[in-house]
Amino acid sequence: MSDIDNNITESKHRARLRAGTLPRISKIPAVALLLLTVFCSVYLSVYRNEIYAAAIILLISLFLVFAVRSFKVIIIIAVPCVSISVFTGSFISVAISLAAITIIGLGAFIINMIRRRYLIAFVPFIYMFSLLITRDFRLALLSLICIPGAVMLAICIFGGKPRISTVVKISAMLATTSLACFLLWVFIKYSSLSLSTFESIININYERLTAYLAQLSLSSMEETVYVFENETAASLAALVINVIPAIFIICCNLTAFFAHLLFMSLYKINNLMPLISGEARKFELSSVSAFIFIVAYVFILLFSNDMKTLFFAVIAENFYLILLFPFAYVGTIAIVGKIMTIQRKRKSLMLLFAMFAVLFMSVAVIIAAYVGVFYTILANRKMRNISKQK
Repeated sequence: MSDIDNNITESKHRARLRAGTLPRISKIPAVALLLLTVFCSVYLSVYRNEIYAAAIILLISLFLVFAVRSFKVIIIIAVPCVSISVFTGSFISVAISLAAITIIGLGAFIINMIRRRYLIAFVPFIYMFSLLITRDFRLALLSLICIPGAVMLAICIFGGKPRISTVVKISAMLATTSLACFLLWVFIKYSSLSLSTFESIININYERLTAYLAQLSLSSMEETVYVFENETAASLAALVINVIPAIFIICCNLTAFFAHLLFMSLYKINNLMPLISGEARKFELSSVSAFIFIVAYVFILLFSNDMKTLFFAVIAENFYLILLFPFAYVGTIAIVGKIMTIQRKRKSLMLLFAMFAVLFMSVAVIIAAYVGVFYTILANRKMRNISKQK
């Protein structure tokens, strides 16, 4: 297709975008679904009911099936959700995660489709209606946590920002609003934001986590065997407390990534992908991040056993965990791409790879991460050589 044809095609799509034409998803049901998801998630966050959690999961699942119509996207979102449900033994965390993904992804899609100033009026409407649900002006703020992330996603897509930059900005916005709500909760409950207040919160949660791990047991007809000894439980609790910043950032990153994936799927089903620039579709990490990942791993090996350098090891662990999943994603894409180039026994190799990833998930993630690091360094080096030749 020539440049003139491309320009004509893009101008047609932009005309459809300005007109707010939605061939597959009409505006009123989309806005209604968004508001319903917001209010249900607020209710669930406050009252924590498993039945309502299951209802929200069913609602969003039906939306993904009928609106996205992509088996790959549904599987990519479903796998971590099932993992969360198995790990926590509850539907509530899954429902809140799916709600956040839907609010950001669908919200950004609606903003880019409608593009009218009256959308701002929905913010006080959402807050006031949430206030009726919670009857607490502080809890009603939970309804606004994901809205800045949706606005950021819409702005980044419209500006043609690279995919990794968009995901990072959404994650940063989500982390900022979540931290603001957490600090407000701490201030209201403890009337202070001093360092001693946060130390007290950390110590309380450390003792609770230690007691919970120490009570885990396997019961049989004859005896009860505890999974962890007291010292082991205390060590594991300390490890979890140390990497809480990484866990928080990973949750924000994954939510941002899946919201971006949902947004792109909605654009694709509405035949609007020509409006998305090539940079906005690629997920590429820098060589600097690969270097940080390797250095963090070396720091963990060298300094984790020495109490004098334990502080640096904890920082390295957080950086390592934050970068682990992005590089694992890049590595998985590289491995799958390599398998697809093989002519013979392609399906058998793909099945073996999937079985290995499911049965040995932690090992598979680490292997994929190092493949991603290697692939990132080689790809960036190749791009530099091409740019030098030009």
